[in-house]
Amino acid sequence: MRREDGIDRLGRSAYVSRMKIAAMMSVAVLLTGSAVCAFETKTNGPPRNTVVLDNDNILPDRLTVSPKELVVFENHSVHPMTVAFTDPSDLRERLPKLLERPGEETAGAGLNFRWNADKLTAVLPPGKAAQLGPLPPGHYAFTVANVDARAGAEKGQGGSLSEKGTIDVKGDATH
Repeated sequence: MRREDGIDRLGRSAYVSRMKIAAMMSVAVLLTGSAVCAFETKTNGPPRNTVVLDNDNILPDRLTVSPKELVVFENHSVHPMTVAFTDPSDLRERLPKLLERPGEETAGAGLNFRWNADKLTAVLPPGKAAQLGPLPPGHYAFTVANVDARAGAEKGQGGSLSEKGTIDVKGDATH
């Protein structure tokens, strides 16, 4: 309850109460803003380029990167998707550090990539991602297929989504 002179029952003026509230709000805004800025500007490791896989498309289907950049495949589909590198034919020789034994998960390429014969493949569940790289200079081609549609096609139920994409790694890996 306020008296006519602007002093509340605890002896505080309205001006002091307003100033305290304004100061607390300013501190809250500054703390929130600095936390957001720190999150947005913090980067770990090399630059990443994202390839989005959905039910119908690969976005982008052609990507050009430097030898120091990573490629991240994100599955935005509601189905598991398989990414399989088809070119170059000597992929295993170009990427010797990625995998020493067939069937073993790659440490550098990402959690979901494995060698299947001489093709580097990954099965990405819906909403998951797999990282690949850095890759040496060259031209790489990959296919993307809906695992569920491929299984249906093998059973004679038709309709297999299959798309092709490319990654061109330009430049010198030593720079």
